[in-house]
Amino acid sequence: MTTVELRPIDRDNYRQATALTVAPEQENYVAPNLNSLADAYVWYDIARCDGIFAGEEMVGFTMYTKKPTESGKWIIVRYMIDHRQQGKGYGRAGLNKLIEQFKAQLGCDRVYLSVIPENVAAKSLYESA
Repeated sequence: MTTVELRPIDRDNYRQATALTVAPEQENYVAPNLNSLADAYVWYDIARCDGIFAGEEMVGFTMYTKKPTESGKWIIVRYMIDHRQQGKGYGRAGLNKLIEQFKAQLGCDRVYLSVIPENVAAKSLYESA
C-alpha cells in the first residue's frame, strides 16, 4: 500500500504546490493550483489546502471547504496528482487519507465533490472510495 501524508500548504511549500501540473489532456478537468490557492485566500474562513506528500516530495494537492449551510459536511473542491506521479497509487492513498482526516479531525459525516463526467479516471477513483 502506498503511504502518503497530508500537510497544509504554507509559505514554505506553496511554490511546490504551484509547480504541480496535470497532463495536458487533463487540464480541462481541474484548475491550476495557483487558482486554488487564490480561492482559498478569498475563502480563508472555510477553505483549506493540503499538499499530498510521499516522503518529503509533494506529489499532489487538494482544496476542500466546509459546506456553508451544514455542519459536519465537507466538499472536496480540487484534487489532483502531478502528472509525473500518476499511476503510483498516490491518488487513492491521498483520498483515503483525506477522508480519514475528515472523520477524525473535522467531525465530518458526509463528503461532497464534483467531477467532470468525461474524467473517467477520477470518477472511478471517487466511486471506489
